[in-house]
Amino acid sequence: MYQSAGHDAIESLAHCLDKPLIRRPILGSSSNQALHYQPTEGDEVEDLYLLLQDVKAAHPEVEAVASGAIFSTYQRTRVESVCSRIGLASLAPLWQRDQAELLQDMITSNMDAILIKVASLGLDPHKHLGKSVARLQPHFLTLAARHGFHVCGEGGEYETLTLDCPAFVRRLVLDETEVVMHSDDMFAPVALLRVVRCSTADKMAEERERDAQAMASIGHPDLRAAAELEQLLADSSGHIHVSSITCPPDSLPSATSAGDAAAAAAAQAIAALRALAAALAAHDASLADVVFVHLYLADMAHFAAVNAAYAAAFEPAAAAPPSRACVQARLPPPYAVMLDCVAQRGSAPRPRGPAQDRATLLVRSLSPWAPVCIGPYSQANCLVGSGALVLLSGQIGLLPCSMAVAPGGLDGELGWCVRHAARVLRALGASASRSVLCATLYVTASAAAAGATAAATARAQAAVAGGVAGCELAEAAAAPACNGSSSSSSGAAAAAASGGNSSGSALDGGAAQWWGQTRTRTLRLLRRNGGVSDTDACDRDSDSAEEGWDSQAEEEETPAAAQAARRVPLTIVALDALPRGCACELELAEALALALLQAARGAFDAALLEWRHVASLRVYHLSTIDGVLLRECVLLALGGLTRERPAITLIPVAGLEPGAVAVLHMTALDLPKLRTELWVQRAP
Repeated sequence: MYQSAGHDAIESLAHCLDKPLIRRPILGSSSNQALHYQPTEGDEVEDLYLLLQDVKAAHPEVEAVASGAIFSTYQRTRVESVCSRIGLASLAPLWQRDQAELLQDMITSNMDAILIKVASLGLDPHKHLGKSVARLQPHFLTLAARHGFHVCGEGGEYETLTLDCPAFVRRLVLDETEVVMHSDDMFAPVALLRVVRCSTADKMAEERERDAQAMASIGHPDLRAAAELEQLLADSSGHIHVSSITCPPDSLPSATSAGDAAAAAAAQAIAALRALAAALAAHDASLADVVFVHLYLADMAHFAAVNAAYAAAFEPAAAAPPSRACVQARLPPPYAVMLDCVAQRGSAPRPRGPAQDRATLLVRSLSPWAPVCIGPYSQANCLVGSGALVLLSGQIGLLPCSMAVAPGGLDGELGWCVRHAARVLRALGASASRSVLCATLYVTASAAAAGATAAATARAQAAVAGGVAGCELAEAAAAPACNGSSSSSSGAAAAAASGGNSSGSALDGGAAQWWGQTRTRTLRLLRRNGGVSDTDACDRDSDSAEEGWDSQAEEEETPAAAQAARRVPLTIVALDALPRGCACELELAEALALALLQAARGAFDAALLEWRHVASLRVYHLSTIDGVLLRECVLLALGGLTRERPAITLIPVAGLEPGAVAVLHMTALDLPKLRTELWVQRAP
């Protein structure tokens, strides 16, 4: 957990930073080696906990702890555990950064760091100890190409000591050093450069000016991530589905004020979660086996109260909480909370580590990678033992470091939503452009209305300038159909009979155009954030048109590219409110890990799923439709197709795409068949 190389210079480093130094001996050992740490008596992490308590007592103004973790989940989760117990924020500005890019950034920022430990093939103690990383950068890149060397030493290849950087007010001077050999291995010797004596030196005026310029050039992490976003835009077994869980009618609390309403909503959440636990227990599962939750609130103003109740219910699974999507829906009074979930029997984390068939991605440190979760849930859960099925949390358009809502309204937020989802998928070996089985885009009714109005205005202006016929042709080209075939089908809209003028009003035309454009743009963003190689044989024809894509040329799309956009079934739903006042939230409900999908692509597309394979069914419908009648219609329709009854959830919403009164989102699972077909496909 801790690195001792260079500890002899720690007092001088504090002098260089002009910061107080608080120290404490390490008395514990690494007794708890689980990936996700839980407080353990006698473990070395508890020494860090005591040290940070001392820091907080001496300096109550301290609000956060920064760590340099890049890929080490082991280290990051331990820092996060300690910080959460003390009430400090965990900052991980380097998390998931590309190492070659990060190394170049450090060199460009005038960071002077030398090697003080080597332990890798290709590093010689007598040649490389004491040399700067800037000087050794070409050698590191060569080793990376040959042997998979981590150029930032993330694999333990080397350790460094910083002599100077823009944050230092003084430079560190090594007056005397010595080489200490730990292992004289022929291929990968291990050695340290021990600091015998060191001192500090004041910086000259020109050095301080250089440092100020370097600090200014670094900029805020959100700004760097924004630049990266622009670049990206240019480029069952054991499954349990539980639906429509609400507070039992005989337990509904009453409320007479706004404060009472929030408390009543929290009480409903507690009762609903107890009902969920009971439903799971009937299938030999528990809340700890839950991997994904849909949380529907009648009023987003109750989010904080409900979130606290939710956190308490899932406290035993805090190390590996389920993924979650939370939105506001027009629930029938007096219900304030409704939820449905997906669970995997036997996937609950074990006392000394996670279950073998479930991997949880839970990052609590602020970093440019993706936002931290704003509630007690994880970024994603991957069911390794069930075909590598990935269940992602809903993503809203937050700037990842400041956690502020991204500027630019719905258009601005949408790009960030897709970026965050793509980052989470990539961390689990999946791709936004290839792995997603179904997607749902939630937008606020106000944002949809504003978009429709803007589109109608543009439509009217185009009609004045070029004639109504030309405008209609432009609209038809800008809003192609987007529903495609998949094992998880979404967006099967039930069209309402339209009366009156067949051409509709200008606002109706603007609404149709806006919905179509939003659908097309979302699908394009998913493709371009997927990291698809233009040399991949599977998508060479459809992706070649995307090279050199310019965000200003978004209306141009070749037939091949339009066909590629239909691969991800997408549902767009209008709601009254979303968390943090955001205009949109993207839910990539299910995805397959890329390693499996690449091998299974042909077999998966060819699989003929039957109605008995349907595991869950969600119906988004206009709140003006009788939900009870609609449920009976759905059950009647299913009765003629299958004897099995899937989990059914009806969600009343503020709006759907023009012409639709209900949208069906269906998940069908036949993973054993998929694995069998893969086996047949691989046979010689």
